[in-house]
Amino acid sequence: MRVFKTQIGGGFGNKQEILSEDLCALATLRLKRPVQWEFTRQEEFTATNSRHAIKIHLKAGVQQDGTLTAVEMNAIANTGAYGNHGTQVIFLTGAMPLGLYRCPHQRFRGRSVYTNTMPAGAFRGYGASQGCFAMECLMDEIAHQLQLDPVAIRRQQLITPQDMMLIGSDHHFQLIGSYGLTEAFEKVLQALNYQPGTPPIVNGPLRRGVGIAVAMQGSGLAKIHQAGARMALKPDGRYELRVGSVDLGTGSDTSLRQLAADQLETTIAQIDIIAADTHETPFDAGAYASATTYITGQAVILAAQALRSRLLEGATAESLSVERTYAAEQSTLTFAVQGTEVEVDTETGRVTVLRSIQAVDIGKAINPRICEGQVVGGMVMGLGYALREELQISDRGQILNPQPRTYRLPLAQDLPSLEVILIEHADPHGPAGAKGVGEVGINCTAPSVVNAIAHATGIHLRQLPVTPERLWQALQTEMRSGDRHPDTDETSL
Repeated sequence: MRVFKTQIGGGFGNKQEILSEDLCALATLRLKRPVQWEFTRQEEFTATNSRHAIKIHLKAGVQQDGTLTAVEMNAIANTGAYGNHGTQVIFLTGAMPLGLYRCPHQRFRGRSVYTNTMPAGAFRGYGASQGCFAMECLMDEIAHQLQLDPVAIRRQQLITPQDMMLIGSDHHFQLIGSYGLTEAFEKVLQALNYQPGTPPIVNGPLRRGVGIAVAMQGSGLAKIHQAGARMALKPDGRYELRVGSVDLGTGSDTSLRQLAADQLETTIAQIDIIAADTHETPFDAGAYASATTYITGQAVILAAQALRSRLLEGATAESLSVERTYAAEQSTLTFAVQGTEVEVDTETGRVTVLRSIQAVDIGKAINPRICEGQVVGGMVMGLGYALREELQISDRGQILNPQPRTYRLPLAQDLPSLEVILIEHADPHGPAGAKGVGEVGINCTAPSVVNAIAHATGIHLRQLPVTPERLWQALQTEMRSGDRHPDTDETSL
């Protein structure tokens, strides 16, 4: 059996499951002819995987100055009819957001439960998105209760390179290599012209607010993910790179050629690439977990270095091809800080995102345009997660809105001004100093939006997406309670 990929793009974790590929192979063997399986739009919604819906309960002990003394998180994930990635996803739900802050006492309980809904599986952010939303919204609520600056209470207790992560297990090895989180904060605050204590802007029923969130994500899987690369000098003087990795529209084929070209002191135009063909390329564990540049890229560097050494030694024609494999000993951490400005119409509950800025501590940007594209893509998906996208499921587990016209994705015309700032400090564990960037961009988008809504209205919402109906109902409830006048900045929780 030969497996090779076409230029298709768009993985986002959802394509990690084998749903129909084995059936196509079986049908091909039986019929002795090619078989293609084509999903309808409805099947895409009902017969593939979704992100895990997770209900999270957080309890925190906090000193008057905002210092965290204890945090407990309990999370229950709906894994649907099958287990799939249930245990791994729920692990990151607690590990990433709790590990981000220094706190002497932490406890996390995560459970995945079977239900009668469509299966949940891998999805960009891999559980960290859900946990980050809960934790970052809690940090803002703590700041509100204590009348402190939400930026200040974060910065005073974010993890540093000297700190140990308390939430983990024996088979995970997260650590901090390069650390540009402080600079990321400064860049975002400067771009927003952020001033602590600034009240929301009020213009009749329209109210503007600003929200901040921070997140982190691991690069690859330490001691698990293995990748191979083969480099050769062809008779015509050009180089050939063979890798088993799959370019999912991320531009990884380009980045891998850049890494090889750098080692061989040549141009990317001189390097041909053959990728993801089981008859022609070395083994690669797959394009997932923000791992392609971080792990496959290191294999490419090792192969290119070996080929260069042989060429300098005057190698014979038989030895002008080398192959190397790599498996990471460490899973370094990528950090992101996001600031978002929104305008809320208190008469309708409609939220308009005016601008959003994300600074990413990326290590070294092998290809800045590709990195920026990855972060923008994550931000757009995060905006859909925050304000629009919601699978409506009946008691019988049926999807009630399995069409694009009823499941509303953000369109290009809906997007606000998005800005990406790349913070570059070479990571000692990554290839040429690079870290993973495919997932972290989605993690702090939703909490930054919801925290901006809270700043604008005083309403701290805890359920996504924040549809106009949900926000309008919360505004009406708050006004009827008599705790808050719509034209004041005061609120009671």
